[in-house]
Amino acid sequence: MSSEARLKYYMEALKLTALDTTFIEEEPTPVKEEPKEEAKKPKRCQHAECNKKLVLTDFACKCKQFYCATHRFSAAHSCTFDYKGTGKEQLTKQLAEVKGSRLEKI
Repeated sequence: MSSEARLKYYMEALKLTALDTTFIEEEPTPVKEEPKEEAKKPKRCQHAECNKKLVLTDFACKCKQFYCATHRFSAAHSCTFDYKGTGKEQLTKQLAEVKGSRLEKI
């Protein structure tokens, strides 16, 4: 594509007039998107004493570790996730503060 064709293309895309061409000097640089790093599921249970092979039905714990069926519960693998704290945060967001109207004293 020639430089004149590029200029016309950009002018049409930006809807510029012929008077505005003095401000166009360089081509816009394309934005590079970096691929996000996804956490890959390990092939083995991440419990210290267990080395069972994980299957498709095994899920990640909230502490972002993968465990087999016997170690999936938080008590079985000494989970570091704060369930109490997140529960309190959810309740404070969901429950509205109730203030009763004051009654006049007789």
